[in-house]
Amino acid sequence: MAACLLTPVQGQDNRFTSKPGNLTLSVRNVQGQTTFDSLNSHVKDVTNPNSPASVPSTCTSTSITFTVQAGKTYFINLTFAQIPPFNSQAQLNETPCGQKIDSIDVTNLFPAYVVVA
Repeated sequence: MAACLLTPVQGQDNRFTSKPGNLTLSVRNVQGQTTFDSLNSHVKDVTNPNSPASVPSTCTSTSITFTVQAGKTYFINLTFAQIPPFNSQAQLNETPCGQKIDSIDVTNLFPAYVVVA
């Protein structure tokens, strides 16, 4: 199995350190259907918080991918849609390594993450 880029920061929710490389986060459905809202899921370079910059990314209904560069800090803002509403559950995983990043359900449809490389 491939090595993971992300390492959770102990004691801090939704905060990770990362090795440089191509980072892919994907949805794995547990119940119902969960998809990325590709129009409203974004990655920003917030290394300089006074001038956040959009990061080129590829977002499909099942994944989002972007390149992590050493020395950069990223804010990942995701939006999900679920069918049927209120009962669907999914996992957000780092692929291809399979590491679970988060659980997605009706209470967590708009998660955000900070990644420091």
